[in-house]
Amino acid sequence: MAVGERIGGTVMAFDLKSLSEEMLLNLTLRPKIDFSKTMELVKPIIAEVQARGDDAVRELTLKFDKVELDQVVVDPKELEEPVLEDTVRKAFDVAYDNIHKFHSAQVSYDKISRRRCVQRLVSSPNL
Repeated sequence: MAVGERIGGTVMAFDLKSLSEEMLLNLTLRPKIDFSKTMELVKPIIAEVQARGDDAVRELTLKFDKVELDQVVVDPKELEEPVLEDTVRKAFDVAYDNIHKFHSAQVSYDKISRRRCVQRLVSSPNL
């Protein structure tokens, strides 16, 4: 396997034994993303919605999503139950279970006061 071989089109596979410490460290860092250009595009949209409310939401939804809204807010009880393919439903179930387990591990109870405590994660998730 090459140092960074692409498998399946998007996933990169690495032979960890062939990586230098610096290369290994770089793999564990989160990418730094500059959102300034995105914010330049988004701020006028937010300002428009703040200024004109639902009328702006309808107009912008038509512009970007090509959908004409009859109403901006819909009561979830009025929506049809979604029909998902079995593999998609199972993927959601696995994701839900993983997220629930992760967050449940962050909660504990103080034995003396019997109060719920939430453990704080470290500020940097980098390994």
